[in-house]
Amino acid sequence: MRDPSADWSVPYDPQSLPGGGLGAAFARPGAPDTWRIVALTRQLSVESPAARHEYGVALLLSGMPFAAAEALGGLFSEEPGAPPPGAAALMDMATATVRTGFWDAGFGRLMELADELHRADRASGPLWEELAHRCRALDRSLFLRDEERTLQRLRLAWFEELEVSGAATPEHRLARARAHLALADIDVELAEYDAAARVLLPLADVPEVAVTALEMLVEAQLRAGPEHPEDGPRARALLHRVHPHSRILTEGAHGDDAARWLADLEAYHAAGFLLQVAQSCGDRPPGPYCRRVLVRAARSRPEQPRYVVAAARALLDGGEPDAASAVLDRATAPVGAEEGRALAAAFTEAGRPDLAAAHLHRARTAPGRTE
Repeated sequence: MRDPSADWSVPYDPQSLPGGGLGAAFARPGAPDTWRIVALTRQLSVESPAARHEYGVALLLSGMPFAAAEALGGLFSEEPGAPPPGAAALMDMATATVRTGFWDAGFGRLMELADELHRADRASGPLWEELAHRCRALDRSLFLRDEERTLQRLRLAWFEELEVSGAATPEHRLARARAHLALADIDVELAEYDAAARVLLPLADVPEVAVTALEMLVEAQLRAGPEHPEDGPRARALLHRVHPHSRILTEGAHGDDAARWLADLEAYHAAGFLLQVAQSCGDRPPGPYCRRVLVRAARSRPEQPRYVVAAARALLDGGEPDAASAVLDRATAPVGAEEGRALAAAFTEAGRPDLAAAHLHRARTAPGRTE
């Protein structure tokens, strides 16, 4: 589903930032100067709450919502005498929260601000109107998400009937894959991504839908990784053969050092937050959701050790040592020695000393390991 915060202005109020927010205004995902903007606003963020707010906005504009939420969260100090964050910071914090995928928590942030404005007798004017607009949009999106889930399941049942009866056309199969992907995105279910891939791959041999099917397949693999590691290069090669200039082929490529630095910064905050919530909630919502997000991130970014380690730890805590081992097996970058020892201890505690020994040996002997 479409992110309900996609149309929300960031920052909400540029005048609440130093220099009217010009320091962060030109940050964009993939833009060549974004890393400089993030680095500079990060350096200046210690100077004042407004400067920290600007750093959070720069991260949000750069497509790094977890890092943005962490930066903006620093404005919510519980220390006695600490100044409360302004309404503009609260609005931007809600936007960051929604863009991490936690729509309910974002709605809660907006309602907190609404309560504050009520208590201060400020329930009118442009701020109140925009707040009400965002609350309505988010509330409707939360409702529609449940409706969308039901609709897509009904569509899949119908497509299955078409397959059984022999009446399914290539266009029906494309639509079936879209239904699987819609469900996959709503609930972060890898099984739905994989089901879509199994529908799409045979369509590569159907000329009239081959390009569409392969672009959908490669895009899905960018979001969730392929079911089997070798499936990714295969799908990209097939797409290159039929449509060598597809924009999808340029996405997901490993960038330069600056792009990797930004990706690592977001991974640090995303993996840390998701693991913390998964561990604190266990099988209570949103614990299982956080585990699924981590596993998806580890599968789509096997070169990113932060996601790999966090996903493995979350699965071990959830009593799934074999799934945790599978995540580590797919990693394409070494796990540090310290993380390797911690994971080995967790495997041993889970009753799997065989996996503990295997992954500890791998962590100690991997090229480029860190001690």
